[in-house]
Amino acid sequence: MPFTVIDGVDSVEQTARGVVLECQLIRYELPQTRQREHLREEVERTVPIEISFFRPDVFQFELTATPETPTSGSDHVDADAITTDVDLTVTREDGEILLETAALTVRIGTDPWSFSVTDGTGRTVFKEHRPLAAKKNDPEVWPLGFEEAQTSEWLYSVEKTGIGFDIRPDEHYYGLGEQFTALDKRGQATEAWVSQPHSTDNDRSYKSVPFYLSSYGYGLFVDTDTKTEFSFGAGTRSAVSGEITAHSDTLRFLFVSGPDFEEILKTYTAVTGRPSVPPKWSFGLWASRYSYDTQAEVEQVTRRLREEEIPCDGIHLDISWMREGCISDLEWDTAAFPDPEELIDTLHERGYQLMLIEEPYLTAGSEAFQTALENGYLVSDSSGQPHLLDRLVVSKHRGGIIDFTDPAAVDWWQQKHRDLLEMGVDGFWTDFGEYLPDDAILSNGTSGSQTRNRYPDLYQQTVADSMAAHGRTPLLWSRAGWMGTQRMPVHWGGDSDTTFSSLAATLRGGLSLALSGYGFWSHDIGGFSGTPSSELYIRWAQFGLLSSHARFHGTTPREPWEFDDEALAIFRKFARLRYRLLPYLYTHAVITSRTGLPMMRPLVLHYADDPATRTIETQYLLGRDLLVAPVLTADSSVEVYLPDGEWIDSWSDTRYEGRQTLQLDVPLEEIPLFIRAGSIVPSQEPTQTVQPGPPEQLVLTARLSNGGASGQYYNESSDTMTAVTVSAGSTVELTVDGELPDTVLTVTGIQTTPTDVCITTT
Repeated sequence: MPFTVIDGVDSVEQTARGVVLECQLIRYELPQTRQREHLREEVERTVPIEISFFRPDVFQFELTATPETPTSGSDHVDADAITTDVDLTVTREDGEILLETAALTVRIGTDPWSFSVTDGTGRTVFKEHRPLAAKKNDPEVWPLGFEEAQTSEWLYSVEKTGIGFDIRPDEHYYGLGEQFTALDKRGQATEAWVSQPHSTDNDRSYKSVPFYLSSYGYGLFVDTDTKTEFSFGAGTRSAVSGEITAHSDTLRFLFVSGPDFEEILKTYTAVTGRPSVPPKWSFGLWASRYSYDTQAEVEQVTRRLREEEIPCDGIHLDISWMREGCISDLEWDTAAFPDPEELIDTLHERGYQLMLIEEPYLTAGSEAFQTALENGYLVSDSSGQPHLLDRLVVSKHRGGIIDFTDPAAVDWWQQKHRDLLEMGVDGFWTDFGEYLPDDAILSNGTSGSQTRNRYPDLYQQTVADSMAAHGRTPLLWSRAGWMGTQRMPVHWGGDSDTTFSSLAATLRGGLSLALSGYGFWSHDIGGFSGTPSSELYIRWAQFGLLSSHARFHGTTPREPWEFDDEALAIFRKFARLRYRLLPYLYTHAVITSRTGLPMMRPLVLHYADDPATRTIETQYLLGRDLLVAPVLTADSSVEVYLPDGEWIDSWSDTRYEGRQTLQLDVPLEEIPLFIRAGSIVPSQEPTQTVQPGPPEQLVLTARLSNGGASGQYYNESSDTMTAVTVSAGSTVELTVDGELPDTVLTVTGIQTTPTDVCITTT
């Protein structure tokens, strides 16, 4: 199989924001035996490479291997969101072309070709890897170029484009979606290809994102919907070089200089989309099971939750709400749920919101399938017939896939949702979406291999738009995702096993996803497949109730009273803690929506300059000020690293200096939870349900560091973010920039007894 590499620059055309380069090519035929060298030949044609700056610190790189055909990027990449004026200087001297802004220098060698990026400090942060041209056999990575497939005896077609790059000895990589492997992707190879792993103990991903962060201060995302492969010195490949390969005839990527991860994520989410703030009630506890089989069972569980005084706001109904053999027709099984309207009214009266599961598939033989078949709403196979598959849905029946590239199919599916919304349903559990065969043909003319990664986005957008058209804030509970799908919260971690190793893998997946632009993420408390031990259930519940969103769910009952009295008491304690922290959680939800920064954050997001944080994947920050270290083993021992600053044990109020590791033996009724000194955390008295508007009494707890503390509180009544600062010496001074409801201020860490209190409102 031949590989054609960029060999030099034939001509240069300067544009308003960069350059277009016509580039010379060399084709290599791979040898058949180790004794032969590559067959090398010059290619008479040239291909264009365009480099354009959107901001001084952001540029787009585009290699088009087949310039005769038009190219386009993802529908969900909005470069206009970040485009500003750029003072760009282009110079050509000594065999190099330099593109210089205040933040970056792109350096291009013209003969031979080379490519590198230098930041504002003069440090080279990205450099193309160029192996020896005459090297025998397949080099460790190919340089910039494209791979061709031999489609017949004489004909070639472009199959992949890619670039190799140098890896520094101290460089670390993060992101690429909800990856359950190690958080630091150095030494790994990852395929950005939406899949159904069926667990969290493997290297496939429900939510793949062709975007990574480098500890050298940049982020890079490939603007494509096709399968994309990343290698960061993996396996038997070179440990000093990485590779990006897109299964496309175009390699288009955006390069974002930070230098810190926070700024890179803000830029990335500005371009690919930020989520709306989910409804406030969604930050309460959600109850679920596979499955609540009858209306009476739902009413019994929701009644018991109130009797046990376990705060809860959401109820999920799994597939049993629909008739067997009619998944996913979005029609109630009235034998099991004889009066859905009455059920919804009862739930609302008890303070619950209802979400219904769905799948983007239809079982053959159902009325909905027949409607879709007759109207052409199903994905086709290569012969033009509906693509019917076994094991597509949770049913013995074969099924078809709804084609969300067909506007008529979208309208039909949305109408089915409008009927449920009229009934009072509050949201939708948009499960699945990972299955789209490579040979599928969609209404817009694309194939399954072209659309598979984007399909979950099309599916979820269809449902979100149906809610928005009904005047509702869209709220989904989705498993699959791609670049930009973070626009439609909430996403959860899929089908984990009921083991401690799956608990740890679930956390790794969530932290990896957090560094991929997803702000709201959850997981199944207790694990999905099997029955957890009481201890595992408790440890998972502690983690789950201190996540962005919280839901218990599994193949067997997950209600806390299904375990033992100790589990019930501890679950209630942490559910109440979650509801106590609602002002803090909701404030950070608004911050996530406005900035793109995730609610759950790996330590490296804020402390990348601390080498100790670069591989930590067993703890996280919830918002900016709470540090959580879930117990991930049955022996209850936890190693907790405290980053820079001062940290306060939430259970004992003991203060610890940062940059140290604590070895803890954690009792079952606790989880390591530390609060950043110098923070002000808003809270309230816990309630049984999430209440709209400000709490009756807001509690601000200022934990001083060096005599001061600061924090934020989102005031729903005025839709404002209120900044609060406290300083304490002889006088305690409270400064409020905005509005607060009735508030109690608690201050800890005062070194001297104050004689006065001063309140300033700005």
